[in-house]
Order: sequence, then structure tokens, then C-alpha cells
Amino acid sequence: MSSDMSGRGAGILTGAEFDLVVIGAGPAGSAVAITVARAGARVLLLDHNNDQSFKVGESLPPAANTVLQALGVTRQFLAAQHSPSCGVQSSWGSPLLRNADFIRDPRGHGWHLDRLKFDAMLHSFVLTQGAQIERPARVIRAERTSEGVWEITYPADAESRTVWTRWVADCTGRQSWFARQQGAQRIHDDRLVALVGVFSLAKPYQTEASDTATLIESVPHGWWYTAALPGGKRVVVYLTDADSEQVKRARTTAGFLSLLAETYHVAPSVEYCRSSEVAPWATRANSSRLDKCWGPGWVAAGDASMSFDPLSSQGIFNALYSGIKAGQALQHGIRGDLSLLSSYEDRLRKIYSAYLSSRNVYYSLERRWPSSRFWQRRRNTYAVA
Repeated sequence: MSSDMSGRGAGILTGAEFDLVVIGAGPAGSAVAITVARAGARVLLLDHNNDQSFKVGESLPPAANTVLQALGVTRQFLAAQHSPSCGVQSSWGSPLLRNADFIRDPRGHGWHLDRLKFDAMLHSFVLTQGAQIERPARVIRAERTSEGVWEITYPADAESRTVWTRWVADCTGRQSWFARQQGAQRIHDDRLVALVGVFSLAKPYQTEASDTATLIESVPHGWWYTAALPGGKRVVVYLTDADSEQVKRARTTAGFLSLLAETYHVAPSVEYCRSSEVAPWATRANSSRLDKCWGPGWVAAGDASMSFDPLSSQGIFNALYSGIKAGQALQHGIRGDLSLLSSYEDRLRKIYSAYLSSRNVYYSLERRWPSSRFWQRRRNTYAVA
């Protein structure tokens, strides 16, 4: 079987059999598909999202360089000319900016991504490994037979298509749709949401954009971050709790800009930018995980397995890393050896526990607004987490 370069499956018929169907074609889904297909398995990657608009998740820490190498995509990644990230500037616990540079990191610098290019690069590499991609393909039914075979149905052209597989990888993001269908429970550790705005540099200043650091600034009811992206874009994100009064205000362009104007460090970064091109939109940004990451015939990876606060800058890194590890466990699972799946789940639990500890310490450093409900929650809850 083969796929054309649009990612559209060529020759996939109802009743086609695969060793693995991956639901969700973000970085985690691509990493799973690459890892398993490289071992010679028959893999189908289902991408429900044919949207070419901006995607949140625009940075990689230096540690991701080793993960890209492990996937075998370093050359393709560098050819896409993503912007280097030299470090982080933060105003946290103090109005002053502190710098954390990557210059001493032996793994090199980080990256600010053009997510559309990044995802497209991974999809192209998936195809070179012998896997197939269907898009758009939103799963509408998934049932497991008494023989342990999954029947996966999704719309294809004017009709529905059903394929068969022994294994399914849930890479559907924070909703963890497939895993929850199998009885897994999502555990939420906070209520954080992100309000996202995208800006464009005014043309006279496009060639002068030289800042390569991510800028973070805490404020009375949450915090902000901003980063310059490839193509003269700048992402600006406001983080607060879902039940905060600021959420309703930040959902409108005028409200978002007025909240932005109250910042000391982030607001000047958009001085030479046009107003937000699109109305700001909200997306979940909380820390959460599944109570179990695998079961009979399925495994979860990326945000579907566990998701991190953007403060950690670990979202895409975790997607790639967990995708590789899930893929390695599936290589054995396809042959009937389930031992690595238990090890995979244990590894993720340890990572998430260490992450929570680091998150709690960092939030505890901000003590300037003792009456703020946002910061009270993090002092009262995180102190005993």
C-alpha cells in the first residue's frame, strides 16, 4: 500500500488490515507511526484535522535535539529553518527580568517552531517509513471483536470506511478520546487555560526582529508569555484559570489587548506589531493525565497520556518522547510481548510526578499578590501536592 504526498491514502479499502492504527496526527502520533513503521509493521495514521491555521505549541527545549535525532528527522528539521531559541527571560516573583540562557546546554539551543511546517515535515517522514496517512479522517466508531481485532470506522469521501487492526494508539491530545472510550479516566490537577493571540510584525520592522528568547511575565491573575516565530509572527498567550473573571474579557480582541497593555515587559514586545490578526481563542493548558496509559489492544501517547503546563515548555518534547517510547513498546506488543507497555506506563508516571514537583516549586516563587485567587490556589494546593 502507498500514500500520495498529500497524505491521502492510496488504495485503502474497507476491510484493509493493519498492525497499528494511530488516531491523531500531531507530533506524538507521527512519532508513534515512524517508530513502529520503521520496524516493518503496517501502520495507518488518521489525521482528523485538515485545518491549516495557527497551532499552539511553538517551542522546543534543547533536550528535543536528541529526540529529533532519535526519530531520524534532524536533517529535515534543520532544512525547514525554524528560528533558534537562545533561552528564557522571566519576570517572576519580581518586576525585574532574569535571563536563563541555553548557551551552556551541551544539547545546543532550543527552537521556535513554525508548527505547520513542523507537522508537515513529520508527516512526510511518516510516509518515507512505509506508513499511510488518511486525512481528513475523524473516527466515528471503534469496536473490538471477540478475537481482539479493532474495527475502526471513519468517513472517507462520500461513504464510511472500516479498517481492522490489532492495536490502536490514542494520540488525540488532551481529550484522550479513545482511551476514555475504553474506561480510562482523566485526572486534572488544575484549571489553567490559555488565551492565544497571533500578531504580525509591521513590514518596516520585519527584518529587525532579532529577539530569540521566550519572554514570561507573571501578573495578578495569571501570567503571560510571548515568542517571535518564523515568518514575522509573534505569539502572545495569557494564562489564567478557567473560572477567572479575566477569561471572558480576554476572549475579545479589545479585552485581550487591554489586559496585554497592563503588562510591563510583554506589551513592549508587540510595539511594532499589527493588532491581533484573529480574535483570541481559548484552549486548555492545565496539568492532567490518564489514570492508565494502556489496555487491551491500545496505548496512549503525547498529551493524550499526560499534559503539562506551558510554563514547562515540555509539550512538544513530551509528545515526541512519549511517542517514541510508546512506539518501542508497541513493536513488542504487536509480537505478543506486553512487558514494555507496563514499563512505559511506569516511566510516564515518574516523569509526571517529577514534573509536578518542579511546577510546584516554580509557582511558589511568586508571592506578590497574596489576595489573588489564582496565586492563592497555587500556594494552598501546590504546597502539599
